[in-house]
Amino acid sequence: MKNTLLALCAAVALVVSFSACSSQMPVGLGIELVSLDAGAGKATVRYLNPSVVAYNVEHSSHRVFLDGKLAGTIEIKAPLGIPQQRNLEQSGTFVAGKGAGVPAGSASYRLESTLTLVLYGDNLQTSKLSGSGTVVLK
Repeated sequence: MKNTLLALCAAVALVVSFSACSSQMPVGLGIELVSLDAGAGKATVRYLNPSVVAYNVEHSSHRVFLDGKLAGTIEIKAPLGIPQQRNLEQSGTFVAGKGAGVPAGSASYRLESTLTLVLYGDNLQTSKLSGSGTVVLK
């Protein structure tokens, strides 16, 4: 009886430990498109962190939709530390999509972002965010 109980406890502990390893940390960040200069190939995004957790972004990529159509992508290779309850801006390279035109003036936008976060040490997590609003285009 004791051996069966011990084996059952060991099996439960093993299942719990492996299921905890596969879970991902929820990300409480928001994202906005601050500016887009298609002619210069530059764009700026703003990360919004209302939570009490700081985040370390290793790199990020963002798909930009203007007026519902894919306009291009923003690639940001530089790492960024986002303190808790702070907003930070970061600039990156904008690459227009094939056949995509960027209108002048302002447009409604939607961002579909993929962030690679450093959790601790060499452990990374990929998280997806989205944001929308209106941006002035250059």
